[in-house]
Amino acid sequence: MKTVTAKQKQLIETLSQGSCNMHDLLQQLGISERTLWRYKKALAEQGYNLIINKDTCRLIPKGWLGDVGSKCAEDTDVRRFAILRLLSESPLDAVEINHKIKQRFEIKDSTIKNDLRRLQQQSVVREENGKYTLGEAMLGELELSQEEGSRLLSYLVIKQQIEGKNALYNSLVHSLATRVGKNSWFSWQQARRTTQRICIKGKHQDLEMRERAMAERLELASWEEQVVEILYHRERRMVEPLGVIYSYHQDAWYLHAFCQKANARRTFRLDQIEEFQVLEDKFSYPPNFDLEDNFAYSWGIMVDEPPVEVRIKFFNDYNVLSRLSREVAERQRAKTTPLDDGSILYEDLVVGMEEFKVWIRSFGSSAQILEPEALRENLLASVRAALARYGEVGN
Repeated sequence: MKTVTAKQKQLIETLSQGSCNMHDLLQQLGISERTLWRYKKALAEQGYNLIINKDTCRLIPKGWLGDVGSKCAEDTDVRRFAILRLLSESPLDAVEINHKIKQRFEIKDSTIKNDLRRLQQQSVVREENGKYTLGEAMLGELELSQEEGSRLLSYLVIKQQIEGKNALYNSLVHSLATRVGKNSWFSWQQARRTTQRICIKGKHQDLEMRERAMAERLELASWEEQVVEILYHRERRMVEPLGVIYSYHQDAWYLHAFCQKANARRTFRLDQIEEFQVLEDKFSYPPNFDLEDNFAYSWGIMVDEPPVEVRIKFFNDYNVLSRLSREVAERQRAKTTPLDDGSILYEDLVVGMEEFKVWIRSFGSSAQILEPEALRENLLASVRAALARYGEVGN
């Protein structure tokens, strides 16, 4: 078991006084958010449960069952309540329950086994695939409005589409549809109709929701350092997720990961991932890798080309300059200079000239390429080819 570092001891002392704002905690300790997540794993080995919920952090220390009874307590209700508190945190198998409960109660394994059997008979605990969780008697009756029911059902259907064939989501969809279907106010058709008051032109709404949900799940897998199996172009790959990227210019989400098959980093477009599954296998996130730095010069998602210096003049036509300001705002190394004629000189170092060229062409005559010359000639050739198709060849 690893020893607790000085920073981790400081974290324990701080959170032992109560919950703390995560931003304030990071500043106080002088660490990054990623380091905090690594501390979570290290402290778990010491018996501490670091809870990170949105912007709040709290710590559940060793011996947290002490508040429900002394170590020598043998009161049945107190002991069973302790089991329920454990299962309210996460599913556990019998060995894990025995280990945690016997830390606080001097009892035999057979006693805990009897407790679990009795709790199961009362439907407050259930066992599935060797894991114990809270049972139906501990869960409130499902009461949803028509809109809540339809949105939850739609979300579960999208989760099915994201993760492919998944028995858990199939069961959840069936259970929810069956349960709420007993009420006259709900039907599957009603659930579908509730999403039809928004009209999306040009892009399928379900696909966009699917990609966003995939991005969130894959980002979590990256934080948790879990290997992911993907089906990409009908080929299964094991990848180590390093982060997700949204490219505004491609209007698409991407996964940047280390591909075990290629033994190299690769970028995968999410809408082309047919299925994925987060595995229990772990990997070590590269300590010196930074996702934003890796794509700092990239116009889109290309990273394997040398950066090219570009100089573009944008004219003050309708909405052009405001659009330019919005679309290059995140380019940390970009420079915009107002010119005397009201135009803007845009200078930048860009990786991914094919992606950049498509963006420049979208401005039409409102953008003039000054450098590089190769890009200027390439765009002129494209214009001449387009004119030729209309029977007008210009020089």
